[in-house]
Parts: sequence; C-alpha cells; structure tokens
Amino acid sequence: MTEPGRTARRARVLIGAAALFAVLGVWSWLAAQRTVAVNPVVEGAPATESVVFDPSLVTLFLMAVTAAGVCAVLGVARLRRSIDTYP
Repeated sequence: MTEPGRTARRARVLIGAAALFAVLGVWSWLAAQRTVAVNPVVEGAPATESVVFDPSLVTLFLMAVTAAGVCAVLGVARLRRSIDTYP
C-alpha cells in the first residue's frame, strides 16, 4: 500500500500531464487550419475562401486530446481515492 503523499503526488502529475496534452491539442488544432482562396464556380461570381486542414496535425490533435482525457480521468480518480482512503 502506498502512502497518501505519494498517491496524491502521482495524481497531481497525471493532472499536470492532462493539462499539457490539452495545450498540445489546442496548439495542433490551431496549427492544422489554414485558409485558401477558391476560384469562383460560375463566371462573374466572387472568389471565396475555404479552410483546409493538415491531416497529420489533426491526427496529433486527436491523440493529444485522447491522452488528456485519459490522464485527467486517471488523475482525478487517483486524487479522490487518496482523499477517501486517508482521512
């Protein structure tokens, strides 16, 4: 059985890792987007803009957000367990 300080410390590390993964997810999502000019479909129509996404950065976003969610759940569960186990 682990002591309460060690369990709480591990929980804080997991929650910190979740925060870092969340920041990585936000960064990769913002970096994945870019706007491009689209030629008009009909002659005389104005040109428009569209958003294109980089697939590798979208994949990084999905993996980072998944890791953030897993770390957050594990960290909160471990933190609650350490509080409930050791009054």
